[in-house]
Amino acid sequence: MIFRCSLKKWKTRKSSGRINLIIKPEDIPDKLYNFENKPVNINLGQMARASGELKNIEQLVNSEIKLTIITDEDSKKELVTQGPKLKALKDFQAELLINEDEQVKRLNAITGDQRAKAYATMKDIGDSLGYELNEIKKVLKREFANMSKYGDISLSDCSRSAAADFIDFSIRLGYEMGVQWEEHPRERMDSLEKWLRLCLDQKICAVSGRPGKEYLIDNSGDIIHTHHADAIGMGQNRQKLDDSELRKISLSAEYHNIAHKMGWKSFKKKYHVEAIVYP
Repeated sequence: MIFRCSLKKWKTRKSSGRINLIIKPEDIPDKLYNFENKPVNINLGQMARASGELKNIEQLVNSEIKLTIITDEDSKKELVTQGPKLKALKDFQAELLINEDEQVKRLNAITGDQRAKAYATMKDIGDSLGYELNEIKKVLKREFANMSKYGDISLSDCSRSAAADFIDFSIRLGYEMGVQWEEHPRERMDSLEKWLRLCLDQKICAVSGRPGKEYLIDNSGDIIHTHHADAIGMGQNRQKLDDSELRKISLSAEYHNIAHKMGWKSFKKKYHVEAIVYP
């Protein structure tokens, strides 16, 4: 995508630069808005090249378009050198290219929401066990690297799937160690099915999030039942029944009783849960 533009202004920050390019109405390329918030490379003629992210596309009152590009550190150095020459030009040709590899990597990378949930989970575990955040982070990352396919991960730029599995792993481990959670752990997992499977695996109530008695030294946990959403039928021996193909959910005795009184359809709607085939 090649167009004529002028340099509105550019400024530097600690580790990057910000370029504002102005495109005249007659030179605005088709489908320009598809580039917003995407990694780009920009070639400013013979003077400078920059890579970064096209952060914003703004329609100005006079029908011009302003492109704001946040560059990386290496591009900033080049702009510092070539900036005075660029500013001296009234307008010039620029080439804008989507960096496809970077775009794919960005789309698959850990999200800010995942990162916040991972740190909140680590903090809960650390607070319960008497560890500082950095200490428990090292422990959890080391254990996760030993048992997962991802190896050693960084929570700054790991993949989205690695982040989801790390959160899942940390919550599972937290339950085994009797961690007290600041918020319902279900809210930190990336799918309801993962949460339901964890609850069935470790005898946790899928509604309250409270663990069964075997997890707590003082035996204060709930009595946990497996509720079958599919009717078993009258007269069948529940001790010998193969229920592997039946949908089920892990519930405390209290919520199990409520489920039977309300009926499954009303119960799952009220508590936003589902039953799954398990194992």
